[in-house]
Amino acid sequence: MHEYKIVILGSGGVGKSALTVQFVQGLFVEKYDPT
Repeated sequence: MHEYKIVILGSGGVGKSALTVQFVQGLFVEKYDPT
């Protein structure tokens, strides 16, 4: 299994968490409750 280290930068509310979930789990979350 490969190990990845990624850094996601950007302003709030631009979809960083959605892109991270898409990369890790292979699905895109259209509705996400930001923290």
